[in-house]
Amino acid sequence: MTEVVGLLELLRPLLPTGFTALAVVVFLFVANRVIERWLTGSAHGRLWGQLTMLAFTLAGLLAMILSLPISDGTRGQLLSLLGIVLSAAIALSSASLIGNAMAGLMLRVTRGFRAGDFLRVGEHFGRVSERAILHVEIQTEDRDLTTLPNLFLASNPIKVVRSSGTIISAQVSLGYDVPRSDVRGCLISAATATGLADPFVQILELGDFSVIYRVGGLLTDVKRLLSTRSELREEILDQLHGAGIEIVSPNFMNTRPISEGKRFIPSAPTQPAADEPEDNLESLVFDKAEEAEKTEKVRERFQALANRLEEIEDLLKDATDDAARESLEAERDPEAERDLLSRRFGIHHLAITDALRERHPPKIEPFRDNTFIMLKGLDADSTSIEFGTIQLSIFVGERYLLTRSSGRSVSTETLLSALASGEIPPDVSRAALALRLCRTVADRFLPLLLAVEKRLDEMEAEMLSKPSDELLAELVRQKGDLKRIMRILQYHAQVFTSARSTTPAQLADHDHELTDVQEQLDRLLSLARLYYELTDDLVNGYLSLSAHRLNQIMQTLTIVTVVFVPITFMAGIYGMNFEYIPELGYRKGYFILLGAMLTVVVGILALFHHRGWLGGRGRRG
Repeated sequence: MTEVVGLLELLRPLLPTGFTALAVVVFLFVANRVIERWLTGSAHGRLWGQLTMLAFTLAGLLAMILSLPISDGTRGQLLSLLGIVLSAAIALSSASLIGNAMAGLMLRVTRGFRAGDFLRVGEHFGRVSERAILHVEIQTEDRDLTTLPNLFLASNPIKVVRSSGTIISAQVSLGYDVPRSDVRGCLISAATATGLADPFVQILELGDFSVIYRVGGLLTDVKRLLSTRSELREEILDQLHGAGIEIVSPNFMNTRPISEGKRFIPSAPTQPAADEPEDNLESLVFDKAEEAEKTEKVRERFQALANRLEEIEDLLKDATDDAARESLEAERDPEAERDLLSRRFGIHHLAITDALRERHPPKIEPFRDNTFIMLKGLDADSTSIEFGTIQLSIFVGERYLLTRSSGRSVSTETLLSALASGEIPPDVSRAALALRLCRTVADRFLPLLLAVEKRLDEMEAEMLSKPSDELLAELVRQKGDLKRIMRILQYHAQVFTSARSTTPAQLADHDHELTDVQEQLDRLLSLARLYYELTDDLVNGYLSLSAHRLNQIMQTLTIVTVVFVPITFMAGIYGMNFEYIPELGYRKGYFILLGAMLTVVVGILALFHHRGWLGGRGRRG
């Protein structure tokens, strides 16, 4: 018993170390199971899992050293030894690591190449498929992947094929008996048939037995580098053989007996060559490099758009006047929109072109994977008959609904608000949402037309009581605006009537919604026509009243003229400066003349009154 107690006393100082070791083992076991489950699904995850386990192991080792029942001096020496071992391991392995990292930073600063570029370093040639801080991966002509350390790239010349174009060339040796001009014509034709720009022919060497020619040209589509090289050689063969030129030098030897005059030119093929798919070789060989190039371009485009968005947001914060804010909010990048619609959603390029136009008639056009709806709606500031319009494009797919407007769209905002508030169920189909948006666009015309009805009553009363030139100008403007509304609504009504007869696939199960939109457009069109006719009647009525008032004025002037003509005639007779006028000596002649003038005026006025020309009730005629 005494021996057992003594043994326990000896082991008591080791108990903290034992518990620490047990806790470290359990923790490492659990951590390893968790990492295997969550971080080993890919190579990248396995790497991070291994690094994490290494860090946990070092931490566990440090905890065990700290828990050992030893003096502080001995513990410090053990920790120093552990630090020296780790430092030595890091120092020995970091020379190439740091060198490659610094070389990678230098390559990124110089921007000599990017993902997707053709690259030649020494004997290595291929397209860049990945760039990392320590290495660059290229995809070779055999579709294999080659990893090149950045330090190797920094210490060796790099040949990069320019994305704007590169020279493609081929060599051929021909005998001295072939005229140089014939060879040049055939080689130029071969380069042109291959699609090379600015073709050229060079004589590289005058050998002992043959002349070495080089033909080349500029290839602008560098992605077709490999296939174009092969096509150039094919065209050289076809052009030279077609011209009767043998591609053999005078030292050509053949042990077979041949007849005199035998020419080594293949006979014409009996069957035409099958059409080969374009870019098949490059897409097969450089698949990863193609994907890397697209990813790099998307990343650059996204970064550029993000930077521009930040600039616009900063400018919007500083902008004070409404015009500046509207100008900034309306700024767009058509190329970014085109790239997004085409690449992400597969929208047809003709539909994208129509959607980006400033003006285009409304239409509904079905495509294979979506339906394109183009509407002309009211802009955000249209609250009266003097309205502005925007182009609203809607793309309806099986799993998406896209809208694109040339300005702020109140109809789209209304639809989004209805979705956010729960007014529209979240499980509603994309086609139903699109037709709901079409109905909202049409409904915005109704308040404008109802405002016209109220204003028509006011203008009619004003026309009868207080006509003015401003009223006529307003009527003419309103007539023109109503004609614009009629034209827009008629376009939409025709489009949706046609869609009901030939329903696109994406809208096939929504006949009721289509009918609802079409009927609403018909009602609005009928209302616009009614108000247009009423406005036209008011314009004609205004002109008729103006003509009537003018006739009244002319009638008054005519009466005045008729009244004053006879008395002016009488005054003119007795105002003549003749020496002898018998009536001038008559004592009462003046009063008699005034009485005669008064009698004539009264008689004329009585006659006019009898005729009803002065507002009397006498007979007219």
